[in-house]
Amino acid sequence: MGHTQRHAPTDDHTPGPTPDQAPGHPPLTYADNRRPTPHAVVGAGVVVTDERGRVLLGHSRRGAWELPGGKPDPGESFEQAAVRELREETGLTAAPADARVLAVLMDAVHGVPRLTAAVHVTRATGTPTVTEPLLMDRWEWHEVTALPRLGAALFTPSAHVLETMWPGLLPDLPPVHRNAVTPHPVRPETVGSRAAADGAAHSV
Repeated sequence: MGHTQRHAPTDDHTPGPTPDQAPGHPPLTYADNRRPTPHAVVGAGVVVTDERGRVLLGHSRRGAWELPGGKPDPGESFEQAAVRELREETGLTAAPADARVLAVLMDAVHGVPRLTAAVHVTRATGTPTVTEPLLMDRWEWHEVTALPRLGAALFTPSAHVLETMWPGLLPDLPPVHRNAVTPHPVRPETVGSRAAADGAAHSV
């Protein structure tokens, strides 16, 4: 008669590999370095138009015209920051779902890198109102084709955002790196299946 080997019970409850984890490999973790030193300015410039296609610009106390916008709060997306700043600065309300990042722009100001998201808000409600009188004189709707003849300074990041929305509109812009945003990025897990499907299609 053979002998049955008995195993003592164990308290080891180490989970097995997840579906995305190869056997024998530890789970993927993430880490950051020490607290970073701030070295760039980040913001969103918001393009919003009325029913006539005019774009909203504000005249600041500094004497320049500019789009609504501002810096994102920690944890915010550019879309969330855009609609929040739009509401805080103008009183117009919009949903993040109605905001689309067109491009991320990079230039420099006083030697500091500056990153600006060009955000198009496709739907907003309300009437533009000066909510920050210490910063803005007024908000006005402007014909897009008349922007090259504003007759006053245009805030550089706003100019770059407007040029992203309407290419060729503004002359002699300062240099900027413009990184267009892909509307529908491909998910990693679909790359292999899509390649296989393309191969099958081409092999017919």
